[in-house]
Amino acid sequence: MELAHRHRHHVYRLAYRFAGTVEDAEDLSQQCLIRAFRQIGKFDPERPFGNWLLRLSTNVCLNWSDGRRRARTMETSLHNETPDPADFERQTLDGMERKAVLAALEALSPDTRHLVILRFVLGYTFREIGEIRGMTLQSAAHRISRGLEELRAKLPEESREC
Repeated sequence: MELAHRHRHHVYRLAYRFAGTVEDAEDLSQQCLIRAFRQIGKFDPERPFGNWLLRLSTNVCLNWSDGRRRARTMETSLHNETPDPADFERQTLDGMERKAVLAALEALSPDTRHLVILRFVLGYTFREIGEIRGMTLQSAAHRISRGLEELRAKLPEESREC
């Protein structure tokens, strides 16, 4: 599975954004790669492997989100960072903003969260997201736009400037 090895960092990043903790993301990304290995016969070699792998991984992540409500939250990962005393104020403000964004992202439905993560965290184009999710370019763009509006509405007033 050399191809899966090449794309494992994308799978991990996706899993981490869904899971919120390193431990859960490692478990989830491993589940994704195992599922890919088991379903490699369904891969169409005429299409990009990375898109197929991310689509499969998306389904694993969505099923994980639906089937298991985590006791741990994304907040755990925020506390693992040590602030630099020389720049404490800036880091505190950045941490508060990051915490607000992560909380707002967590409040989105798993499907909407995934679309927002693919676009704004992983940097995929609307066309690539449409291919990954099996939807048209227009549908992907529309649903991501709606997801971004939902995300902004869930942020505190002072964080909505983005």
